[in-house]
Amino acid sequence: MKLSSTPKIDGIPAPASPTRRYGVTKDNDTTLGWVGREFPQLEAWRLLAVEWLRGETRGVDVRLWSLVVFLKRYIVGQGLPLNPALFLARDTVLPDFYTTACPDSRPGVTYNNYIHAFLTFVLQHKFSELDVQGNVRVLPAFHNPVAKLSASKFVRLDESVHSPLPYGYVDELRQILAQGPTFRDWTWAQSAMGVEVGQGGYAAPDWFSVSEDRVDRSDPDCVWRVRQRTKHGGGPVLEIWSPVRWVALLVKLILPLRTFQVRMLDSGEADT
Repeated sequence: MKLSSTPKIDGIPAPASPTRRYGVTKDNDTTLGWVGREFPQLEAWRLLAVEWLRGETRGVDVRLWSLVVFLKRYIVGQGLPLNPALFLARDTVLPDFYTTACPDSRPGVTYNNYIHAFLTFVLQHKFSELDVQGNVRVLPAFHNPVAKLSASKFVRLDESVHSPLPYGYVDELRQILAQGPTFRDWTWAQSAMGVEVGQGGYAAPDWFSVSEDRVDRSDPDCVWRVRQRTKHGGGPVLEIWSPVRWVALLVKLILPLRTFQVRMLDSGEADT
């Protein structure tokens, strides 16, 4: 009986259909023993790869070949940083993984996407922290340098191409906006959209005129004022401030939602 041969990495292997193989080879050794024998300097990467593979049950042989391409052809072949922290640092310049190390074919796209998943795993488990909501957030200093590809080889970005706003700025913006527990404390927001007519500005759109019976002077969340009009006959006008615009902005500073999502979120989940 003729046994199927294992593709050689220098010949740019392609994922094959499942075949029966005897002995330990690079596409069935989930401990990546060959890395310790051939490239002991990649031990840190080997341990991360073993941890990643431990949670995978499907396509393990192709994942292993993807790691061969990544570790041998890319990191060692291109003389790239051996330290995962330096490799994943946002300011480290790296050659494109797909064009540099993968075959220009559908199997190459498969390799690329498995390595994208592997590096995402490393980022989430080794270079991340929990935010105030308990969600895992990758530290701003690190990123995934391997972009996910579609079958047609067009880059399909999983995140914005822009640098994230440092969390400290977001927290400071929240404090500037929500200056206290009631709307009367939100003095910055009450004057942010304009000044009173007659003082060199324009009518603030968050203020609207009301009758006296609509004002609850004992409610700290009811923000009102008496403004002197300079047009339409002059005289005082009673106005109430609408916090809707600013509550929506605060929600966006707390949750990763788009403005449309905030406006449409009226089913009760976010009432609190």
